[in-house]
Amino acid sequence: MIDRETGNAKPWGVFHGATGLGKSRASIVAGFGSVNGCSSALFSDFTHFRFVRAVEFARLARMPHGKPLEFTAFKNPDYKDSDDPEYYFDGLILDDLDKASFSANVVAELFDLIDHAEQTERLLIINTQATGGDLAKMMLGSNPDPQRTARVQSIMRRLIDHAKFIHFQK
Repeated sequence: MIDRETGNAKPWGVFHGATGLGKSRASIVAGFGSVNGCSSALFSDFTHFRFVRAVEFARLARMPHGKPLEFTAFKNPDYKDSDDPEYYFDGLILDDLDKASFSANVVAELFDLIDHAEQTERLLIINTQATGGDLAKMMLGSNPDPQRTARVQSIMRRLIDHAKFIHFQK
């Protein structure tokens, strides 16, 4: 987040408390740019990145309440050079992904978001307490169609192949 008084990115410590990420647990980090090749990282390794929580981003972009997984503005590269840089962030935090309601539209959006993070080398932190298998089952739902199944398989494959674990310390 940008500090409105100084115009600078707020330090990670602000996010640490504001996002609830201070709990002892590991999160999945996908879409690495400058820290590629690391098998793991610490929360403090990302102080130079500007992150925003998904729900907060939806509010900033004036998206309808209850649709935090619609990241059209986050995926628009023009926001980086826009007159209002508040809408540009280096990375996005998806908190408690295991608690999301995975409709087919949400799965499609998550698929596009991971694709965007890979192509643009923007960081995507997926914060979840679910295992990979449980997360895949949640995304598939009770009656998946072939397209949704293919998207979920692609998401999980990308997370397995490219994701790193970030450890949050108290």
